[in-house]
Amino acid sequence: MPFSACPKSAVVALLALAGAGCLPGPLGVQTVHTETQAERAAAFGAWSRDHAASGGGASPAARASGALTLDDAIKVALQYNKTLQAALEEKGVVRGQRTQAYQVVLPTVAVTAGYTRWEDTARYAPTTPIDRYAAGFQITQPLYNAAMAPQLRGARLFEALVDEGIRAAVQETIRRVAIAYYGLALADEMVKVNQAAVESARAQLHDVQVRYDNEMALPFTLLRANVEVINAESGLLTQRNAADNARDALLLAMGVSQDSEIEVADRLEFLPMAPVFERAVEIAFSNRPDLIQAQMNVRMRLETMRITESAWWPSFAATVAQRYGKPGPATNANRWEHGALELGLGMTWAVGAADLLGRQRADAARVRQQAILLQDQQDRALQEIRSVMHDLRNAEELVNAQRWSRQAAEEALRLAIVSYQGGDGLDTDVIAARGALVTANGNYYQALYRHTTARLALQVAMGVLGPRPGASFGGVDAHPSARPALIGEFMTDPGQYPTTFTETDRQLEELLQKLPRPPGDGQGIGSAGPTALTPAMVRNRTPMESAEPLQAVYPAPTPAPLSAISMLPDASPSGPGRMDMR
Repeated sequence: MPFSACPKSAVVALLALAGAGCLPGPLGVQTVHTETQAERAAAFGAWSRDHAASGGGASPAARASGALTLDDAIKVALQYNKTLQAALEEKGVVRGQRTQAYQVVLPTVAVTAGYTRWEDTARYAPTTPIDRYAAGFQITQPLYNAAMAPQLRGARLFEALVDEGIRAAVQETIRRVAIAYYGLALADEMVKVNQAAVESARAQLHDVQVRYDNEMALPFTLLRANVEVINAESGLLTQRNAADNARDALLLAMGVSQDSEIEVADRLEFLPMAPVFERAVEIAFSNRPDLIQAQMNVRMRLETMRITESAWWPSFAATVAQRYGKPGPATNANRWEHGALELGLGMTWAVGAADLLGRQRADAARVRQQAILLQDQQDRALQEIRSVMHDLRNAEELVNAQRWSRQAAEEALRLAIVSYQGGDGLDTDVIAARGALVTANGNYYQALYRHTTARLALQVAMGVLGPRPGASFGGVDAHPSARPALIGEFMTDPGQYPTTFTETDRQLEELLQKLPRPPGDGQGIGSAGPTALTPAMVRNRTPMESAEPLQAVYPAPTPAPLSAISMLPDASPSGPGRMDMR
């Protein structure tokens, strides 16, 4: 049937049907909420099944048990912290951007195909085909474009910028873990302080009870002693609750199961430090991720400006083209034929003066803007370092003062008890002395915590808490980094405590790299069930999938003795000073 005889309504209906198949259906706000709630319900169902499979105990995540050093907590966090895992995914974005940037120097291939049906054949000879087909290809190879070099440099700068962002994420992860760890250590000390207060109050109550039974104390005195015991026990409960919350915060920062049962093996220590402001600034200018990123942003804007300037210059490209058709493009015979192979050189030089001048001025302003932001970031870094050094100095003075106050309060309580038992003192003197001792002990450990976190804050302000600049996060070993809250050259007694991660720590690092991973999940934990670090893995070195994130982001340590690795698991049960990943 000739084409002209086809009902035009059928053609319109066909086109309408094809168009309807390409358009999405209506999606309202309520539909979005409904679908989202269904997804969240499915997530809860998955959690419930995993929770039931574990007997209502631990969730299907890595579980830690036993005593845990700060070094080990950081190593675990670098494996399992979700925020860090998300930051590491930026490497995939970088690879895509880098591949895309190379298109400016790589050839492009264009393939075309078409079909045409001639409706009015009466105008042509009877032998003229009414069905016509055409196909062809063209390859274009850029030869010169002024934007080539700045685009490739910009891609490399973007990759380095992302690496610095990941380095900042590593530093933030270490900082969060260290703060949570020190918070738990402080909470444990406060529990001990309040436990001692409870025991002292109970001893006082026993003594008052004996006196009351012998008609040597008034009922009011006995009642007051009972109230003191209740108050001390209330304080102990409050501190135990704070310790539980601090433990949960540490487990969250580590990225392991909230059902883990851990203790801190490291205690708060007073490690004097004498930082030099000029040296701290020098280190910060070379190591702070935000300063390095700000410097790279200036360079990125310069490359963007060069890309804009490249439009003033012509671009050259070579082309190869071939056409095919039926009827043939050369003879018009009703058969497939190819045309002549076309080779050519082309130049493109399209200049819009007003557009280019406007873009150049905008790019120059953005370069100046980034330079100002860089200077502002440097000023902020200087202020942060100065502020942290003030905090560090004041915290050191506070520790020294509270150390004396603690000793004085202990002696005052001892004298008050002796005086009361000898009949010369009052029970109120003992109560007041006990309260003063609890306050002095609490203030002392708070001062230790402030001094420790001030040392940690100085490391963050200097940018030396994580890997050093230039560390690769693609499987190449990174540079060594300092341990949290310890800066070797500023320590008053550098030999008092190791300031770098040791060679023996590498053993635990290798074990953590062997932790099993769910299929298709190259980093982090998933829903494949609880992961475990077993004694058999230690003895037999069972080959497992490598864990690139820890290998990449955790620097290679330098040799130095450290007893922390005594926490490596073996066949013996877990206990103090040991860690067991179940």
